[in-house]
Amino acid sequence: RSLVVSRMPSCYCPDPDITPLGYEKIAEGWQCAKGYIGHAVKRCEGEFSCSPKPYLTGCALLVPCTPIAVDTCALDISNCTGVMPGSSCEVRCKAPYDGEPTVATCAVGNVDPARPMDWVPPECALPFCPDLKVIPQGYAKGETGWICEE
Repeated sequence: RSLVVSRMPSCYCPDPDITPLGYEKIAEGWQCAKGYIGHAVKRCEGEFSCSPKPYLTGCALLVPCTPIAVDTCALDISNCTGVMPGSSCEVRCKAPYDGEPTVATCAVGNVDPARPMDWVPPECALPFCPDLKVIPQGYAKGETGWICEE
């Protein structure tokens, strides 16, 4: 005689004993906790052994983008540190420079701490630049600005 199995036995996969960081239990199962993004999935290691070890996967911590790395002589980026995903900050010209501010944005759903912010630097210019008191050798002041002496 031989034993014939028409279908595999089904085993129950329990919830984890301790809820891992980044996950929360809801009536329908599991979801990513606040500050995390993704799709929570419960899985079982050794699911065909009938003594499975449950674990959760699929949620990632939301992290701020990398701060803007620029020469801060002409730009004010003081409010652009720790900018979280989906948020933005204003990049301004630092006095005595003038120019219209621009916006730097951290991408929605960012989980990469090395990801730079999306931005375009403002066009900053000095409104007035005084003439030099001592003119360097080889230069002369022309009608439209400084020129090389001939």
